[in-house]
Amino acid sequence: MKKESYGLAFTEKQLKFMVRCIDIAQKTESIHPDAEESDLIRRLSKKADELLDEEYSEYDQMEIRCAK
Repeated sequence: MKKESYGLAFTEKQLKFMVRCIDIAQKTESIHPDAEESDLIRRLSKKADELLDEEYSEYDQMEIRCAK
């Protein structure tokens, strides 16, 4: 198999969708990723978690401002 690298850019919405799809596939045990694929899944999940953390951080800051 020829190894090619594709540069892909996801929007936040697309990234969250991809992570949800992967989560569903893993829960139904319909995928069995190899080490390289598992690494990709970890990196996608990590980025999605970072975005979620930022989203909650912004929410927390708004809540603090409103409480004052």
